[in-house]
Amino acid sequence: MEKDAIQKAGPARGLIRPIEQNPTEQSPIEHERILPPPSLAHLVRHFWYVSWNLETSVVRENLPHPAIHLVFENGRAEIVGVPTSRFTVQISGKDRVVGVRFHPGAFSSLVAGQNDSDTAGPSEKGRRSGAASDWTDRRLPASDALGPQIEQTLTEVESQPWPECLTPLIRMLEDLSARVGPLPADALLARRLVERLESEAELKRVEQLCDDEGIPMRTLQRLFLRHVGVSPKWVICRFRLHEALARIDAGEPANWAALALDLGYFDQAHFINDFSRFVGSTPAQYRRRPTS
Repeated sequence: MEKDAIQKAGPARGLIRPIEQNPTEQSPIEHERILPPPSLAHLVRHFWYVSWNLETSVVRENLPHPAIHLVFENGRAEIVGVPTSRFTVQISGKDRVVGVRFHPGAFSSLVAGQNDSDTAGPSEKGRRSGAASDWTDRRLPASDALGPQIEQTLTEVESQPWPECLTPLIRMLEDLSARVGPLPADALLARRLVERLESEAELKRVEQLCDDEGIPMRTLQRLFLRHVGVSPKWVICRFRLHEALARIDAGEPANWAALALDLGYFDQAHFINDFSRFVGSTPAQYRRRPTS
């Protein structure tokens, strides 16, 4: 990917501040996100890159988004389904990870489209599933979903620096996109609904979304399991917690009852319970963590 064509994505949400900062870090952990070219904008939300150079190991955590990723790390290409709990990783030494975050509905459509293509043999069709929920909380070889061509892409990605390594990755995804054709209407609907839940703070209940869109509850549940991998209730809860983290990180006053109400929780106790369960500390404890 040519550097003059790069457009960076906005700041990441859902990152959890560590309990302690490690004073022995030789350099900051680098995290960069790049928007896809127009040819892949219907499939890819962004490409991402994390690199580090550390004397000792550190632990980093985040609250994952309702998204499926293609990840290149340690000589492997893997599909990472939506993790339903806090994502925790311990890193050390010097290394990097390159990834693709798919839009809701994109990955499921790529897999289903390949199942329907004439180029997929019986063994390939047998091991692929088009339902996003089949990948939830799982990390499996990317070849299981995207075919053996991913291995050549892995070799090319790992042999090139960032962001030049995106060129073979973009080429491979464009080829897959051409093979499967346009995304189906239900996949596009799933993406639009997830984006509504992310951007419209007033949508605090699944019932609101059903009423607003004229979609029966069971139909909505099936749509999300097929194309997102988790339930709409889970998505609402996750975006609530992303907003809570962002407000605490921004230094807003610690009025937990008001924050709970604003986020759509029944009361402060329900908010604190959710926050503690997924973040690993109460809001008050998290607020006291170092900010840099």
